[in-house]
Amino acid sequence: MVMHIECVLGSEITSSAVAHLAISTAPRHLLNASHYGDYFDASLGEGSARVEGGRIVVDDRPGLGLRIDEAALGPPLMSFGAEARPRRAASGRGAAVGEEA
Repeated sequence: MVMHIECVLGSEITSSAVAHLAISTAPRHLLNASHYGDYFDASLGEGSARVEGGRIVVDDRPGLGLRIDEAALGPPLMSFGAEARPRRAASGRGAAVGEEA
């Protein structure tokens, strides 16, 4: 099986996840990978995958290699307490597990 790995234009987080998937795929199974990280106007942090010399490059930091700017994300839509039951964020947005938003 040969894969084409497509960036989904979600954010720096999804671009980095897609880039790490592409980089971790054996070359014999990878047709190509796309990266649209330069299309973002807003930044969610630093260390995102980038293109250098026509190739996708990722940082060697742990995980996706990102330093997330949590303030740029805004308040959480949902959080989970110690009892592992979903709780709505103060904004009232978001749905509990099994509910429609």
